[in-house]
Amino acid sequence: MEPLFGLIAAAIAASVAYLVTSERRRAQLRVWRAAVERAGLTGVEEAEGGIFEGAFLYGSSGDLRVRLEGYRRGKYEHGTKIVVTGLGHGAGGLSLRREGLGTAIEKRFIGEREIEIGDPGFDDEYYVQGQAPLALAILEPETRRRLAGLLRGQVAVEGREPVEVDASLSDGVLEVRLKESGFSSNRERIPDLLPALLDVARRLVAPKDVAARIADNVGREPEPGARLRAVLVLAREFRQHPATRATLLAALEDASEEVRLRAAMFLGEEGRAALLDLVARTGTDDSCAARAIEALGERLPAEAAEAALRRALGGAGRPSTARACLEVLGRLGRPEAEALLLDALRTEDGPVSAAAAEALGRAGTVAAVVPLREAAERGGDLRRAARQAIAEIQARLSGAAPGQLSLAAGDAGALSLADGEPGRLSLAEDGVLPRDSDETALVFPRDSDEPGTEAQPRARREADERGGSAGTADSSSPDQAKLLAMTGPREKTPQFKA
Repeated sequence: MEPLFGLIAAAIAASVAYLVTSERRRAQLRVWRAAVERAGLTGVEEAEGGIFEGAFLYGSSGDLRVRLEGYRRGKYEHGTKIVVTGLGHGAGGLSLRREGLGTAIEKRFIGEREIEIGDPGFDDEYYVQGQAPLALAILEPETRRRLAGLLRGQVAVEGREPVEVDASLSDGVLEVRLKESGFSSNRERIPDLLPALLDVARRLVAPKDVAARIADNVGREPEPGARLRAVLVLAREFRQHPATRATLLAALEDASEEVRLRAAMFLGEEGRAALLDLVARTGTDDSCAARAIEALGERLPAEAAEAALRRALGGAGRPSTARACLEVLGRLGRPEAEALLLDALRTEDGPVSAAAAEALGRAGTVAAVVPLREAAERGGDLRRAARQAIAEIQARLSGAAPGQLSLAAGDAGALSLADGEPGRLSLAEDGVLPRDSDETALVFPRDSDEPGTEAQPRARREADERGGSAGTADSSSPDQAKLLAMTGPREKTPQFKA
């Protein structure tokens, strides 16, 4: 008899479970019908599952397709799952997840790329994947606010307490779970939840004209980083779209100097005035001003470059601006800027001094040779830049007329008397005076390679012993005469044999 009683008890238990499950499904369906009616869904279809399958209810709201079904997770959790499709994202649908250990691993080890919207608070909290233009078109400020609340687990219901849910957006499919376990009354809140959820879902529908939506978002975007992302995407991916040029022109008046800079760079000549304004403004960020100068290049007036360089040298923390100005002034080759370039050469900032040396190589005169030689003693990159600058000055001044002193090929600072008259003057190689040469050599002391040792080339000693008369440069070549005075020996007037 005991086995019979066991079978009867099992049958009764199964019947009770079936009745409880059936009643729960019927109760769910009643609530779901009320929810879809309140949400205004059309084409509603209902399906009753078997013992091991839940009930289903389908409906549409415009292009959105909505499915309500029961779900079970683990042994004790069950409830209603609402799935919304038809967002129009296609294969590149958006996915959003809360940042955490899993997303950190994906970015660090798998190399997954996330989309930055430009809103620091949103970007720090959410990991966004998909197509960047689509993300920028959809995730405008109000959508970010509502979607963030949904993904945090709350759906705001007007006039009532928020509904607690578990939500996700993956590959363009929005899914929300409402737990109904135990004595929870959450099921009765589904009619409140569904309309609010669909309101969020409609904001996630892909626009037909992505570029136009991005351009429209810029005007109401409070975050400068998000406006910058929008400008960059429009300029790079939708350059020919009618909305792009209008957005870039409007961005020239943006409150963010970074947005103004990037828009002006994309606009070319139409953005020149905005770039000049960024260079002229005292408070422009160092990096921003430097990039504006680089974008202008030789279109930047020399006076504006000199004024910007003076401001950069006069204040701390503007090395990028200083280097950009020096590059422009060097290309312009203005001797009038030489004094300013020499000021830059004397700065303690190594890269700025090296940039100044390079500029002097292009624009400097003979007056820059001695300061460059002194700067070279500081070593490092400045030493190489200064030596190169002296060589470039040498190359520019090497074409003197007959009888004039000129810079000779070879060591930086070397002099020679131009061909055409007897008694030519040149710097002897390695301090050795060629005895069979028609040239008369003028030898300057070079810096010794070993500390504490004064170089005294043999040609200099021989010239001193002969007691010849001092040579002078032709008055028609003041630069060469000045160079002789600057680069010659400091102990004695150089002697040479006429």
